Amino acid sequence: MRKVREESAPHPEPLRAGRFPLWALGGAIVVSWIAIVSGIDEVPLLEPDEGRNAEVAREMLEAGEWVVPRFHGLPYLDKPTLYFDAVRASFALFGRSEATARLPSVVFALVTALATYRLGERLLGRRQGLAGVAVLVSAPLFIGFARIVIFDMALACFVTGALLFAEEGGRGWRWGFPLAWVATALAVLTKGPVGLLLPALGIVSLSLGQGRPLRAYLRPVHLGIFLIVLLPWVLAMESRNPGFLRYALQVETLERLTRPTFERSAPLYYYLPVLFLGLFPWSLASLRSAPRWARSLRLLGQPSPARGLLLAAGSMVLFFTLSTSKLPGYVLPALPLLALLVGSESITAEERSESWGWTAGLGLASIGILLALAVLGGAPIAEWLREPAALSPALLDLALRGGILCCCLGLALIVLGALRKDWLAPVALCLSVPMMVLVGKGPTIVCAEEYSSRRLVSELRRLGGERVRVATVFCFRESLDYYLGRIVPLVTKTGDEITSTYVQRNFDRISSQSPGVWTEKELTERLRQNAVDVLITRDYRPPAPGFCLNGRTGAYFLWTPSKSGGD
Repeated sequence: MRKVREESAPHPEPLRAGRFPLWALGGAIVVSWIAIVSGIDEVPLLEPDEGRNAEVAREMLEAGEWVVPRFHGLPYLDKPTLYFDAVRASFALFGRSEATARLPSVVFALVTALATYRLGERLLGRRQGLAGVAVLVSAPLFIGFARIVIFDMALACFVTGALLFAEEGGRGWRWGFPLAWVATALAVLTKGPVGLLLPALGIVSLSLGQGRPLRAYLRPVHLGIFLIVLLPWVLAMESRNPGFLRYALQVETLERLTRPTFERSAPLYYYLPVLFLGLFPWSLASLRSAPRWARSLRLLGQPSPARGLLLAAGSMVLFFTLSTSKLPGYVLPALPLLALLVGSESITAEERSESWGWTAGLGLASIGILLALAVLGGAPIAEWLREPAALSPALLDLALRGGILCCCLGLALIVLGALRKDWLAPVALCLSVPMMVLVGKGPTIVCAEEYSSRRLVSELRRLGGERVRVATVFCFRESLDYYLGRIVPLVTKTGDEITSTYVQRNFDRISSQSPGVWTEKELTERLRQNAVDVLITRDYRPPAPGFCLNGRTGAYFLWTPSKSGGD
């Protein structure tokens, strides 16, 4: 068996002396990782996703729960449990903080990068694999999702792992296909049935693109392994929450993909700008190769690793393009495959002595000049982005820093082209977005405070002390429970304020399970008992008699009893 694998593996291409120094590209990859982890302990948890996901993990840890996710004291069946369990374990091991909440995403990102390198090495060669990783870890879409508490990076990790194991299985490793199905099961435990569809699409496309049969991948024993990993949790969930399986398949899968129920509809071209910006500035550099790619489309009929990668990435993007529910993170599992293709192109351009960095250099310099002129001209950037006017200074600062850096990097790429040192262009491209992340950390934190409950909690503690008794009236902040370390009562009629489709559709049946859900009558009773220090609303009207306005944080008004302050 070892002989079969050795014979089928591509021989790495010899490195040419003085060309494309891999140590420099490796250093740029290290800078990208510094950018990924920089500030994850300083940037507050953002609403709604980070706050909600971190709070689910906190409540599971507090309850000693591993199977059923809970949010605001209620069952949260919108997503499976694996990612929540990872964040819960991080809290248990290292304590609760912004950094430990984001740690699982960073780890999943690291594993995704390693799997991408190995997949690229097996399909295209060692240099191409390293270049693909450089593209991946410096891509804005990858960096962004590696830094937040959300499922998409974990899903991308397991999908990439499934593709890698299937490729190893296709080359003769007997554990390859079984592990591919294990990774697929873990993808389902991360984000539901889509975790089965994406690896299957990718593996089938990658195999067909290389002219490889699929019989070994689809053996019944491999499907049995998939079920052995998946079924225990599914059966436990159905036992404890009857109707869960129907909800997961019908609402969270079929409705999400086929109906505009979740208000995430977008045009068919939605993912074109997402991928262009998500791979920036590599997408700028790739424009230089677009004519040659167009001429080579006739070669797609010939089996090859590049054809397999293109078909696999294309099938995933097409799947979400046809879905009625669209968000940028959905196509993250396709990014490692696209990164390998773009990275391979940077290597072949260097071998042909093409000025591959010129296009990106001109584009970056132009963008930088436009940003700087916009800031110096007093452009209403906050208004253009539909952000609060209070964020205007931070956004202008961020735009100016980004503009200056884009100019510098663009000029550097142009100079490298003029000096015929284009083989350094991938290093400069790899440094672009990570440097922007590092340089823009200060104003980014200021902007993030607007979309988090951290500042709101500081104001609440100023008004009522560390154990301030709070209730929210017909409004909800996903990270408020997390930052206060307890469930904050919510006065609601329908539960629509809670960002959970399952809670909204089952509110009448499950609302009594949480002490954090109050009716207006219960609020009146608590106020009569003097059991509330601060009420939070989004309405500029007193939420109850005897309460006066005592502060405002963003769109939220803070009300305290008249005897405790305020006029």
